[in-house]
Amino acid sequence: MKERWLLIGGFFIVLTLSNLTLFLVLTRINKNTNNNNSSTNNNILASAPIKHDTKVDNNINSDTHHTSIPDKHQQKHNKPHQITFGKKPGYFKCNKYIPDVSKHVYIKKLYQEDLYKTNTIFQTCQFENICLTRGGDFVFYLEKDNLIDPSWFTKYNNQSWIYVQGRIHTPRGNLNILIREGTLIRKPNDPNLYVSTNTGNPTITTSSTSNLKVVPTAKDIFQWMEEPTFLLKRFVAGNAGHNIMDNLHHLIHLMHSYNRVTVDNQIIFLDDLQDQTKPHWEVGAYGYPVEPSDSISISSFSLITKSPVKQLCHNEKGSYSIERAPCRNKLVNNNVALNEKEKDELVTCFSSVFGGHSVSDLLAPWSREIVGTKLRELVYQRLDLPIEEDLKEKKEIIIAINEKSLSGRHGRIIWNVQDLYSNLTTFLPQDPFIKKLGKSIKVIKLKLNEIPMVEQIKIFEKTDVYFADQGSASYNVVYMRDRSTMVYAPACLIHLTKKYVDCYPGMYFTLGHFTTAQVIHFLDFMKNGVVPCNPRMSPHEKGRDLINCDPILDPKLVIQISLSAIKRKYSHLV
Repeated sequence: MKERWLLIGGFFIVLTLSNLTLFLVLTRINKNTNNNNSSTNNNILASAPIKHDTKVDNNINSDTHHTSIPDKHQQKHNKPHQITFGKKPGYFKCNKYIPDVSKHVYIKKLYQEDLYKTNTIFQTCQFENICLTRGGDFVFYLEKDNLIDPSWFTKYNNQSWIYVQGRIHTPRGNLNILIREGTLIRKPNDPNLYVSTNTGNPTITTSSTSNLKVVPTAKDIFQWMEEPTFLLKRFVAGNAGHNIMDNLHHLIHLMHSYNRVTVDNQIIFLDDLQDQTKPHWEVGAYGYPVEPSDSISISSFSLITKSPVKQLCHNEKGSYSIERAPCRNKLVNNNVALNEKEKDELVTCFSSVFGGHSVSDLLAPWSREIVGTKLRELVYQRLDLPIEEDLKEKKEIIIAINEKSLSGRHGRIIWNVQDLYSNLTTFLPQDPFIKKLGKSIKVIKLKLNEIPMVEQIKIFEKTDVYFADQGSASYNVVYMRDRSTMVYAPACLIHLTKKYVDCYPGMYFTLGHFTTAQVIHFLDFMKNGVVPCNPRMSPHEKGRDLINCDPILDPKLVIQISLSAIKRKYSHLV
């Protein structure tokens, strides 16, 4: 019996040692294989003389130095696949656009002119292995075998796949995609690009090109962009409010949808705001001066990416390229224009491209509150601002009042800014709570058109209470901190024919959804919603029955609201 158990035990010992030996052998084989594959892939990518776009933007705008993001702000993200030629055919992921499902009936009544119906195939998309031709077309290389429905190859070729403008407004935002069959290939020590001529993954060797076809490239200017890239056509870029809500929010929402909310993205404008030859070109600046529109949009988007903001433009030959923004399209000279063969040359290929549109955050902000918070997060990272506010160490309480110019496009200023400033600086420091808190009171009148964008953000980041009028300045609430408060003055109109004044919340239906700071409306503190106002016709109201009436805010009520907001934020320190 004893011998029997010894025999069984010996058998299991031998079996265990055999399995261990087999495991070590397989592990060594696998390790060697991985090393070989890694070496091969590195050779394929590293040996290529194609120009890479590796410039780093050292300036957020012309007057602000860019500091690097500290390690504490770094985040992990699901990165798209990088292009490895011969390893993976073109990939795309899109979601369908369902017309009208996200448009509220209230919005339809107010903004009928803005509800252009898109005719795109999809709502948003991610593309890998997509390129830009010298003729300005986006070309997507795709294997037929990878399509769920092979008919897509012809059905969706050269069709509008997505809408890339900040607001759905006119066909200007439609982006057509050309589909070509095959997989892009790059070979070591070979300046050419190839495409496989058979379906499926081709066999790539360092010498054979029998199953490959050369893809023409503009070798003098060709570049490969490894960074995940987001495409945008701007909407009303010269208006700070539209730029935040229709452009920045639109792109942040797209980043959030694809789990790419990071400063490690590339942003490309697909429009030249000065090019009047393009259909619906006026939508980009919408009547605002073009130079400031360029400056505002470039500076603001530089706050959410570490890379220089780029732009699609073309020269007098009609040759398109990706350049650092801003660049200007040239009138095409037919005497030197590209021929059809030259138009087909590739000028840029992208590792991963994102684009598309769902609905305007300005018109329909509900259920998208996270976008403002994510925007603030990226901006704070780029400016190296602390994520958490140290209220105990803060020396002064800041109350800001927006002092908009009388020459503003829409009027609607706070009429008695100076009166409010005098009362706040005189009486608020005398309050017992403020004295006990031991912090000084600083009241500032903001003339934002005289303050660079980055400095504006640094002001709002420190502001405790902000009195905003109806207009673009109110959207800066997105840069305020969690315990801060914005008080929103009403919009008032005089009906000349009916002879009465109507004060209403204005864009509060949008701003009330912000979660970056507490947003309250001044009308909520007024009995019967009546606010005195000063009649003043704005430039765009001539000949209309309705004219602007600038609200006059009660100084005593402003002091009361300010004190309540300060107590809400600082009471835990007393």
